[in-house]
Amino acid sequence: MHQVLLNLVANAVQAMPKGGKLRIEVRPLTRRGLSRGSGRRHVDLARAKDAGRAPSVRVVQVRIADTGEGIAKEHLSRLFDPFFTTKPSGTGLGLSICQSIVQEHGGTIHVASRLQHGTTVLVELPVDRRQGERRNR
Repeated sequence: MHQVLLNLVANAVQAMPKGGKLRIEVRPLTRRGLSRGSGRRHVDLARAKDAGRAPSVRVVQVRIADTGEGIAKEHLSRLFDPFFTTKPSGTGLGLSICQSIVQEHGGTIHVASRLQHGTTVLVELPVDRRQGERRNR
């Protein structure tokens, strides 16, 4: 997770070459109705369904927001693609690596941005410890 935070903060700072504000917030949340793709195991979903309720999970949300240049709409869908970059000297691997690390921890990562207004990245990671079987791919 250290690598994820380092990459996200470095991106935010680079997006503000003339200065700006960088805000980092961390807060606990409870999410309901999460799917398998959001870091839930199949058996978790089955147990919750059998109990007649939507599955829920405790998460820690990390919000990194900058007041930088923002990202064009046409680039948002490609941000996590390996080797995609809008930077002249970038490798295009930073966000792809961040996504892989977050997903390996059972979490999610989302980016929202507006040109000339800045970018916000939300990382949500499950808090609950898993007992028993390991998550299989």
